[in-house]
Amino acid sequence: MATNLARFLTGPSRVAGIFDWKKYRSAIMSVEVTSDRIGIAIARHPDTSSTVHKMEPIRFKEMLGVRKIDKDIVSKLESMANEHNVCAFVVGWPLQPDGRMGAPCGKVLHLLDELAAKSDKFFTKDRPFTLWDDRDIPRENIDVSSMKLNVPPPDEWGRSVMFSRVRPRSDEPIYLSRELGNHPTSEDSSMAAEILEMFIEKNYDGAEMDIVGNDNGADASCYSFEHIGEYDNGNARVQVSMS
Repeated sequence: MATNLARFLTGPSRVAGIFDWKKYRSAIMSVEVTSDRIGIAIARHPDTSSTVHKMEPIRFKEMLGVRKIDKDIVSKLESMANEHNVCAFVVGWPLQPDGRMGAPCGKVLHLLDELAAKSDKFFTKDRPFTLWDDRDIPRENIDVSSMKLNVPPPDEWGRSVMFSRVRPRSDEPIYLSRELGNHPTSEDSSMAAEILEMFIEKNYDGAEMDIVGNDNGADASCYSFEHIGEYDNGNARVQVSMS
C-alpha cells in the first residue's frame, strides 16, 4: 500500500467514532470496487435515520481495452462525498475464502491510490477510510460459508498457519482455474449497500437498517439528506421536509 494512502486508513471502530461525533450533520459512504464499476451507498447515522441509500454505480471508462480511472470518475466521487457531507468511508475488502488478498483486493487498492493521488481533498485525516471484510455479506445463490474457510486462529505472535502450509506432493497434474480468484458481486450498488448495512448494524447496538434502491437510474444527487428529517418510533415512520 502506498505510504500516502496508509495515512488515511483506520479501523472500523474509529470510523464509527467519527460518525458518532458528527451524526447530526454528516453521512457515511460505502464503496465497492469491481472490474467494471464502483458501487456506492450512503447512510445517515442510525440515531437519525434507518435507511441505507443505494446509489447509481459509476462505470469505468475503457480505452484501448484498459479501464481507466480518470479525473471525471474522481470528480464524481468527490462531488458526491461533498454534497452529502461524508465524514468517512467504508470500503469493501474482497478477501479470498482463506483470508488472502487476491486480484479483487488489488483493484480496490488501485482505485484508492488513484483517488489519493488525483485529489488531496478526498481522503484526509478528518475523513479517513476503513476496509470491511465482505465475505459475510449474503449473496444470491451462493453459500456464504463457502466464502470464508475455517481458518485456524493465529498463534501468540499473530502469525497465520495458512501461510506455512506446503502443497502436498503429487504425480497428478494440478489445474487451477482463473475463476478461483474471482469474487462474486452484483451488477449495481447492492453489495455496497449490504456492506454499509452490515457495518452500521455491527457497530451500533440495536440498529436495523433498510436499503432503499435507486432502481430508476436517477443520479445520486436526487437524495438530499440535508433536507430530510425522519422520525421512527418503532410503529410508524414519518419523513418530513426540512426546507
